[in-house]
Amino acid sequence: MQGIDHTGRGCRIFIENNGIMYAGETITRPVIYTDSIALKWMETASMYGTLTVVEGQPVITIYTDKNENNGKGEKGSGT
Repeated sequence: MQGIDHTGRGCRIFIENNGIMYAGETITRPVIYTDSIALKWMETASMYGTLTVVEGQPVITIYTDKNENNGKGEKGSGT
């Protein structure tokens, strides 16, 4: 994807999102690559995603645990 990060600078981000079935739910382990200095922490962050279907389309919501990521992100909140 291409856009603007929270600092107002242009950036690109690529998310590889492979999923596994766990207890009847699809859980993903995203791998993120970005050229944004402000978002670079996401490349080494411990993250997971959940898959839902909205209006027939898959939607993956990505979460991170701030306790494992130097205060970045919040447990249980979308990133």
